[in-house]
Amino acid sequence: MAKESTHPVGSGWLKYFLNRDGLMLGSGMFLELLLSISALLIRSAMYSSGEAFRAFFSFISPSQLFLINSCIGFFAATLIAAGLIKLAYRLRITVNARYWVYVASGLFIVYRSFDILQSYRWQAIGTFLGTSQPVDLYISNVLLVSSCLSLLIGLVRALLDSDLANKTLESQNTVLIYQIHQLQRLEENARKNETQLTVLLNSISSPIFFTTVDGIILACNDTFVRLFGKGETDLKSRHLRDVLPFHLFLQGKNCAEEVAASGEMQFFKGKHRDRVYECTMYPVVVYSGEISHICTLALDITEKLRAEEELRLLEAAVSNTAESIMITDTEGEIKYVNPAFEIMTGYTAQETKNRPSSFLGDQSQTKVSFREMWRTLQQGQVWRGIFLNKRKDGSSYEEKATISPITDEQGCITHYVAVKRDVSQEQQMEQHLIQIQKMKNLGLLAGGIAHNLNNALTIILGRSELALELMAADEPARESIGVVIRTAQTSSKLIKQILTFAKQNSKEAEVVKVGPLLQESIKVMRSCFPTNITIHENINALNALALVDPNELQQIVVNLLENSQHALQPDGGSIDISLDLIDLEEVTPTLTGNLPSGRYLRFTVSDTGHGMDPQVAEHAFDPFYSTKDVGEGMGLGLSTVHGSVKRVGGGIRLYSSPGAGTTIEIFWPEEKMRPLKPAFAVESKPDGKGISVLVVDDLQDIVEMMVVGLKSYGFQVKIFSDSASALEFMEQDPAAIDIAVLDYMMPKMNGIELAKRLRAFKPDLPSVLLSGYRMDVSDGEAKEVGFVAILSKPILIEELARTLVRYAKTSDQEPPVV
Repeated sequence: MAKESTHPVGSGWLKYFLNRDGLMLGSGMFLELLLSISALLIRSAMYSSGEAFRAFFSFISPSQLFLINSCIGFFAATLIAAGLIKLAYRLRITVNARYWVYVASGLFIVYRSFDILQSYRWQAIGTFLGTSQPVDLYISNVLLVSSCLSLLIGLVRALLDSDLANKTLESQNTVLIYQIHQLQRLEENARKNETQLTVLLNSISSPIFFTTVDGIILACNDTFVRLFGKGETDLKSRHLRDVLPFHLFLQGKNCAEEVAASGEMQFFKGKHRDRVYECTMYPVVVYSGEISHICTLALDITEKLRAEEELRLLEAAVSNTAESIMITDTEGEIKYVNPAFEIMTGYTAQETKNRPSSFLGDQSQTKVSFREMWRTLQQGQVWRGIFLNKRKDGSSYEEKATISPITDEQGCITHYVAVKRDVSQEQQMEQHLIQIQKMKNLGLLAGGIAHNLNNALTIILGRSELALELMAADEPARESIGVVIRTAQTSSKLIKQILTFAKQNSKEAEVVKVGPLLQESIKVMRSCFPTNITIHENINALNALALVDPNELQQIVVNLLENSQHALQPDGGSIDISLDLIDLEEVTPTLTGNLPSGRYLRFTVSDTGHGMDPQVAEHAFDPFYSTKDVGEGMGLGLSTVHGSVKRVGGGIRLYSSPGAGTTIEIFWPEEKMRPLKPAFAVESKPDGKGISVLVVDDLQDIVEMMVVGLKSYGFQVKIFSDSASALEFMEQDPAAIDIAVLDYMMPKMNGIELAKRLRAFKPDLPSVLLSGYRMDVSDGEAKEVGFVAILSKPILIEELARTLVRYAKTSDQEPPVV
C-alpha cells in the first residue's frame, strides 16, 4: 500500500508561489488583473461623467492615463513571461512543450507592446493603412488569442510527453522486477555457499581471506577478523586498504599484481603487531581461464625469525653507530670493537682483539680511578666517566665512556660493553668558555679599580702641577714635585693598560697596513735584545689591511717579544716572527672566543725557550699573573694583548709545552678598505681670559683642584658637585657659561644625561667629558649631546686648558675623541 502523503494537497504550489520565481508570476498576474479593472473604471468614468472626470484629472489627459496603464501592463507581461519560463524549467517539461511556453510568453509581451502603441496613438495601424476599419483592435485580439493558444498547446504537449514517459517507466519497472527476483534466487544460493565456506575458513587457525583481483574482501575467517577487524565482526565487501595496515596493503598489492600477471602463487613476508607472517597468495581460476579471485593464507613465523632479526638489527646498529663500542670479557680483554672505534683510535679490530682495554690509556694523565670503576662494574652497576687515551699515532684524546655489565640468564656477568664518545673538542670549548668568563669578570674588577685610581691620580697630578706653578724656579722642592708628576704619569700609563684589558679604554682603531707597522716595531726591539738571541723575521702580507690601533699593535709586539726574551734567558736562543694571510674554513675556537670562518691576518711569535706546563699556560693571559721574579713584571703584558685583540674581533691561540718553546698566534680579520682620519691642530699656549667654564664633578677634591688650576690660566670658573645644582644655575643664567666640563660617573645623573639637559637651556653649549674609564660613546653621539672632546683621567690642567680654549672659541669644529 502506498504511503499516504503527510503534506496537504497543493502545498508544493504554495511553496512555489512563496519563492522568488513564484512571486514573479503571481505579481505579474495580479498587476494584469488590477490594470484590467483600472482600464474599465477609467472608461466608465469618462463616458458616464465626462466633464467631472476631466475637471478632477485636469493635470493629466485620458490618453496619458491609458499610456501609463499600458506601460505598467508591459511590465506585468514581462513578469508573467519570466515566471512562466521559470515554472516550465521547474516542472521539467519536455523541450518541445517548453518551446510553446516561449512562444506564448513572447506573443503576450508583443500584445502588451502593441497596447502601448495604441495608448500613444489610437488606430495607428488603421490610419497608416488608410482604412476606417478597427484594424488595430483586430491585431490586438489576434495577439492575445495567439498567446493563449500557444500556452494551451504547450500544456497539451507537456501532458502527452508525460504520458509517454510514464508508459516507458512502467515497461522498465517490469523488467527490473524480474531481474530482482532472479537476483534474490542467486543471493539465496550464494548465502548457502557462504555458510559452508565460512565454516571451512574458521576451522583454519591462520588468517585466510578471499578477495577480488581489485582487493575487495569476499570472505575471511575469524582469525583474520580478530587481527585486523578493529572491533568489527564483518569485513565482507571492505577494501583491503581500509582493513590492513598501509605497509601490509602495499606488500599485498604488489604480490597480487604478480599473481594476476603470472597466474602462479606468490609469497611475501609481512609484519603486524610484532608478529611476522609468511603470506602465500593462490590464484582462483574460473572455467574461462581468467583469475576471478585470490586466496591468501598467512602463516605465523615470528618465533622463527625473531632471533635472526634481533641479531641483524644489533649488528647493524653497532656497526653503523657513530659512537665507539667495545666489548670485553670479565678480565678486561677486548673481544669486539666496532668501526667507529677503529676510526677514533686508529687501531684495527685485529690489532685490539684479546688485548687488555687499558693499553689505550695515558696512565700518566688519566682522569679516572680504575679501581673504583672495576668495583662499580663488578657490583652489576653502570659506570660513567672520562678517559684520557692515546691513539695509535700517539696523539691524546678525551672520551666520555658509559660501561655496562652484560649478564646471562642466571644474572652472572659474562662481558662488559663500553659506549664511548670523543669529547676532546667539547672539553676545549668548555675550557675556553670558562677562560672567557673569567677574563670578563677580571676585566670588570680591573675597570672598577682603575676608575678609582684615575680619580686619585687626577688630584695628585693637578695639585702637583699647581704646586710647580706656585714655586719659584730655584725652589729645591720642584725636583720632588717633578718626581711625583712623572710617577703619576707612569701610573696613568699602567692604568690605561688595565683599562684596555677591561675593554673600557677603547682607543681609536683604524684600518691600517699591519706589515709595515710590525716591521717598524720589530726594528726598534732588535736593538734592545742581547746578542745571544736571534730574531728571524718573515713578514709576507705587507699590503694586507686590518682594523687595529697602531699604538696597541706596537704594545702587542713589545709584550710578546719581552715574554719571549725572558723565556730564552740565560742561555739565549731564537725568536721566529711571521705575518701571513690564512683562510679559516670553519669556526675556530680561540682564547678570545670562537672565530667565524673567513680570511685573517695571522701574526705568529715563536721562541725556543723553556716553554710552559699546562697549569701555567692556562693562566698565561690572566691579569697580574706572572712567573717572573718580584720586580721584573706585574703580569699585565699578555692580559693587555688579550684585551686589545678581542676588542677588534680578533683571536689568540697558545701552543706551549715544557722544553719545547712557546708559540703565540694572533688573528685579525682582514679588511678591504682604508678610511681617512681627519687631523686637527692644537694650540700651544692656553689663555682662558674671558672664557667662563662650568665644572661639575661629584668629587670635591677634583673640583677644588680644577678651580685653582683653571683660574691660574685666566678662566672664570663656576663649580658644582651635583647635577641638580648645575641645572638650576643654568636655568637662571644660561648665557653666563661658555663651555662645560662634566664628569661621566656621578650619582643620579651621569655626564651624558647632564649634557643633554644643559643644552635645553643653551643649545649651542660645548661640553668636555671627563672619565676615569672609557664609555661606549661614538663621535656622532658625542656631537649630538654637545661634547667637543672626551678626556680620560688623569689629565694635566694645562692639557684641559688647551682643550677649553680651543673649543670655547671654535665650537663649530668636529668633536674628536682625545
